[in-house]
Amino acid sequence: MNLEERINIALSTMEKKGHHISSTKKIKSRDNINANIIRLNESKKSYALKLYKEPSAEDPRKRCKAEKDFYNYMESLKVDSIAKPIEFDCNHHWSIISWIDGEKKHKLSKTEIENIANFIATINKLENKEMAKGLDFASEACRSAESVSKAIRKRLKQLREAKADNKLKEEIKTWANDIITNSYIKAEREFIEKRSIKSHWKSKDIGKYVSPSDIGLHNMLFVEGKIYFIDFEYSGRDDISKLIADLVLQPNYCFSRVEEEIVLKSLEQNLDCKDRGWIERYYDIKEIIRIKWCLIMLNGFMANNITIERFQRIKEYLHRGEGK
Repeated sequence: MNLEERINIALSTMEKKGHHISSTKKIKSRDNINANIIRLNESKKSYALKLYKEPSAEDPRKRCKAEKDFYNYMESLKVDSIAKPIEFDCNHHWSIISWIDGEKKHKLSKTEIENIANFIATINKLENKEMAKGLDFASEACRSAESVSKAIRKRLKQLREAKADNKLKEEIKTWANDIITNSYIKAEREFIEKRSIKSHWKSKDIGKYVSPSDIGLHNMLFVEGKIYFIDFEYSGRDDISKLIADLVLQPNYCFSRVEEEIVLKSLEQNLDCKDRGWIERYYDIKEIIRIKWCLIMLNGFMANNITIERFQRIKEYLHRGEGK
């Protein structure tokens, strides 16, 4: 089923539920390359129609179901810092949520970072642990020390097997096979040494935290001082160490040392858990997660839309992390 047919099904569903959509507008977004976003306008309200990338043999992730389950979990907790879910059709891979007229930011204040940490703590209260078991595991979830390494090795293998059919791609592949691979080997060696002697990797709570997954600044909207969180297609159960590493090292907004300390301190104070080893696991996997982000940024290599500017940005991102 093509995109247009799926849009027509969504519009028909809205019409049957009493909504009268007067106009639509496709939203261009460089932040979400795995979904199409269309604004649906009614007389006094607007909605966001999201059309997900369909599962395939190469990428079987059920993005629509993950987002639907996460919204249901958030609503059960009465979390109000998300959009209101209107309709989900996981057979045709689309959803409709309320439109949030928020602003994007390029810098976070101390209070905003603390609010992000509070959001993470709120959705991970011990009293909700049983309810959280109904969620599937998040994309590339950290369920053990080995699972972190396995996800990186899989991405490295995909990159090695991708065809380099032009000069730029040959240069990128040579650089990745040399610099990225060697960086991973070094980080993995250090990671193995750490996890073999540390008890915090034996915790029964690893992989049992609720994670929005892609929680970077690019997936936040700001309305009159309040943060709204969006985009949960990779969400589910994960380890808090990986969630925080993803947040701190997200390439679109990489936290400074001061910002990192703020979020860690706030979580140490507010996270309702008996597992105090999560922060040690965070430091253990930090460099490996940085390499993972480099590989994610190289996704355009496989999709044939990599540019020299993006390649330069990837090199700069990896270089910034050296020595930290």
